[in-house]
Amino acid sequence: MEKHPVNLDLLHFKFPITAILSIGHRIAGVLMFLLLPLALWMLGESLRSADDFDRLVLGLQQCFILQALVWVLLSATWFHLLAGVRHLCMDCGWGETFQMGSCTARLVFVLFAIGCIGLGVWIW
Repeated sequence: MEKHPVNLDLLHFKFPITAILSIGHRIAGVLMFLLLPLALWMLGESLRSADDFDRLVLGLQQCFILQALVWVLLSATWFHLLAGVRHLCMDCGWGETFQMGSCTARLVFVLFAIGCIGLGVWIW
């Protein structure tokens, strides 16, 4: 009898916080890449003329979807920055132990939550 591969449900695994942070870092990078055209369009509109800048600001004040997309972009950028700095620090030899890695991963998540709340208050 031949054994077939088992289809594992990833939701039943308990990942360490460092793995969750690593996956989140990659997801944030993908979100930043996908929202880059929006950011470039907004930059172009804001630099074209004063009237276009005012129109963009008005659109940002009135369109919830645009506000949400900007919040997602800025939140993803914030998370990617925090996780990237943590990763660079570990590359330099700081915080390479398992305990310190878990502690800095928790710190990244706390700072990310604070930053997301702050961005939400600023945008809305």
